Amino acid sequence: MIDRLKLKLLLTRSHRPDVALLKPERLLLARIRGRQIRMLDLGVGSGRTAYTFAPLCTEYIGVESDGEQIEASRKLVGESPSVSFAEGGARDLSAWAGARFDVVLYSLNGLDTIEPEGRRKALGQIRSVIADDGIFCFSSHNLEAFPFSPSWPDALPHRPLRWAWRIGRHVPYNLRLQKINRDHDAGELRARGWAELVDGTRGFDAANYYVLPEIAERQLQAAGFRLEAAYDLNGGLIDLHAPPRDAFIHYFAIPI
Repeated sequence: MIDRLKLKLLLTRSHRPDVALLKPERLLLARIRGRQIRMLDLGVGSGRTAYTFAPLCTEYIGVESDGEQIEASRKLVGESPSVSFAEGGARDLSAWAGARFDVVLYSLNGLDTIEPEGRRKALGQIRSVIADDGIFCFSSHNLEAFPFSPSWPDALPHRPLRWAWRIGRHVPYNLRLQKINRDHDAGELRARGWAELVDGTRGFDAANYYVLPEIAERQLQAAGFRLEAAYDLNGGLIDLHAPPRDAFIHYFAIPI
């Protein structure tokens, strides 16, 4: 949970927090800058990543299942012959069959909102629309982060009453988080390699998919990808044999 507070801080430090890229996404930006790129941006939301990537691509398509967010993306970025937004999801990319995108991006753990069977299908669909020399970049929740640590606000030395108020607001959240996951045994989940856990990020009525990095690599291989690199939130390379407890990890994969 600490990593989520860190993520919020990283975004709010940007001049435009609503369109800020995370450090691993900046690595992707540096990699494609100056190239002729066709890009498929899945789970584009209200246009956070589109704001930066769309103007750099010869063809950019942002896909989102929420129609209101699609309209927000259109309002933020605009559409043109090279930039478009479409309503849809990763489990069915038949509309772009044979498109061969140079980059497919699925940011902010969007893949983890799909149930396990749908996740496998989505990975297969992504493989079917990516160029042989393309790259697939996505982030996914890390099962090593479970059991969840309580999240607390940063100290406010000069505003102790406000800090105490914030602490008070976090207490029921942390208690509910622990209670709702109390029947999960961390050892059993790690033995399986994945789990659907309620972490509060989509409310307490929806679960997110969590996976061990080594299992995520096997899932990619089964879908026809080779894991090129994995990064933490600071953009540092991760050793999959000694993964950190970061709440989520960024994966860069290439077709095989």
